[in-house]
Amino acid sequence: MLNSYFNMWIQSYINDCIERQNDTETIEARNVYTISDYCDIFYPALKIISEHSDLLNENRDYALNAFRTLLYENSRIKEKTDEFINRAGLAAGCNLSYGTKNFRETIVAGNQSEVKYVNGKYEDDVVKMTDRTIFDLASITKLFTALSTLKLVSKGLLDLNTKVVDICPEFTGLKDITVLDLLSFNAFINTNGRVDDAKTPEEAEKVLKTLHVNPNPDYNRPYTDMGAMVLKYVIEKVSNMPYEEFVKENILIPANMTNTYHTVPTDKLCDVAKTSYGTRYTQNPVTSIYEVGELHDPKARLLASKGLTGHAGLFAPAVDMTNLACALISNKIIPTGYMMELAKNRTGKLYIDETNTQRCVQYYGMLCYSKNPIPCESEVHPALSGRAFAAEGFTGTQLTVDPQNGIYVFLGSNRTHNRVFYVDPAYRQFSFMDSNGCKRIMLPNMEEKIDSSRYAYEKDLLLSAAVELSMQYKMLEDLINVHYKTVEDKVHLV
Repeated sequence: MLNSYFNMWIQSYINDCIERQNDTETIEARNVYTISDYCDIFYPALKIISEHSDLLNENRDYALNAFRTLLYENSRIKEKTDEFINRAGLAAGCNLSYGTKNFRETIVAGNQSEVKYVNGKYEDDVVKMTDRTIFDLASITKLFTALSTLKLVSKGLLDLNTKVVDICPEFTGLKDITVLDLLSFNAFINTNGRVDDAKTPEEAEKVLKTLHVNPNPDYNRPYTDMGAMVLKYVIEKVSNMPYEEFVKENILIPANMTNTYHTVPTDKLCDVAKTSYGTRYTQNPVTSIYEVGELHDPKARLLASKGLTGHAGLFAPAVDMTNLACALISNKIIPTGYMMELAKNRTGKLYIDETNTQRCVQYYGMLCYSKNPIPCESEVHPALSGRAFAAEGFTGTQLTVDPQNGIYVFLGSNRTHNRVFYVDPAYRQFSFMDSNGCKRIMLPNMEEKIDSSRYAYEKDLLLSAAVELSMQYKMLEDLINVHYKTVEDKVHLV
C-alpha cells in the first residue's frame, strides 16, 4: 500500500490539476471537473502501483516501464482502437499516438488503402497502415498558420492589431479587419463566388481576393477557412518568404518534423493514407476520385500550384505530429506567453435556445479549439488545463496539446476513404447496422458503403481514453521521480 506521504502527494497533485484546469479567462470553463473526476482518472494508476509496490524496489527505468505496461494493458486502449477501426469501420485505419515529453506510445490499426478505381470500377487495393503512414492533415494546417503568425509577433515583425489591408492592400474588401480578427475567427467575411468552383488556380486566387465584410454575419457560426487563407499572404509579405519555406524554417526544422510535406515526394507516396473515394450523400451523391498525394480539401487542391495555403495542405506522419507537440510543450516554436494565448477563448459563449436547452457558440482560440464548458461538445478534454488546445482535420486527424500538463494526443486516420462521410438527414433512413456492428448505407445506385458520418462524435471516446492514459503516464512519471528522489535522499542522509 502507498504510505501517508504519497497519499498527501496525490491529493496535492489532484489539487494542482484543478488549479491548471481553472487557469483560463473563460469563467464558465472552470471547475468542470471535480476532485472526484480526477480521482477516477488516476485510480487505475494508483491501484496498479499499490498492487505492485514491490516494483518500486527495482531500478527506476525498469519500474517505470513495468508500470506503464500494466497501465496500457488494463486500459484496453488497443482493443478500443481495434473496435473503432475494424469492427465499427469508422475509418479505414489509424495511428493513435499519445504520451508525454518523455514517452510516446502509438497504436496502429486498419488500412491506409482499401480500394482503387480502375476503368470505371472499384478494385481491392488493401495496404496495411504502418507507423510510417503519412496523413493528410487538412485543417490542422491552420495550427501551423497560427504558430507562424505568432512567431512573427514574437520577433517584433508583426502587430496583431494591424489592419490586413495595410499589409496586403490587394484585399481591399477587408476594410478594418485586423490580423487578430483573422486569427481568432472574428472576421465575418465572404467571397464573390466560391473559391472551389474556380477552373484554374489563378481564377481561384482572384475569387479569394474578392473577400469582403459580411453585412449580415451569423455570430453563432464563427468558423471559416477564409481567415487562415488570407493569413498565408500576410505571413509571406511580412517575412518576405514563401509560406511553405517559412513553416519549414520556423516549425518543421525546430520540431524535427522530417517527413512533413506540402508536396509528398514520389518515393513517399506509398506511405500516404488514401482519403479519396469518399461519398457525400445528398440528393445527388458525389464520390471524390483523385490520386494519392493529392489533397482532400478542394480549395487547397486547386491552389496547390500556388504553394501551401493557410487553411489546409500539409501531410505528416504521427511521429512528426508528436514531435511537434513535444516542441510546443518545450517552447521550442514560440515563447511560453504566446503558447498561453493560443488557447484563449475568442468566440465561445453559452446561450439558451428556443427549447430552453443550453447551447454554445463553439469555443475557438487562435485557429484552434479551446476548452468548451459543455464536455460533450468540447474538442478539448475537460480534465486538461485551461491552456490546452486542439486542432482537427476533416480527413480524420486531430491533435490535442496541453502545454501545462505536458501531454498530447494525435489521431491520424483516413475516415473519408471508401466511406460515406456525410449523410443528409433526409437520407439517414437508408443506413443500417450489419451483423458485425458496422453501420452501412445503401446508395441510389444500390452500392453499399460504410457510413462513417458519425466519426466526429464517436472518435471522442477514443481520444478521451488516450488523454486519460496520457495523464496517468504523466502522473506515474512524477510519482516515480518523487519516490526515487526520496530514496536517494534517504541513502544520502544515512
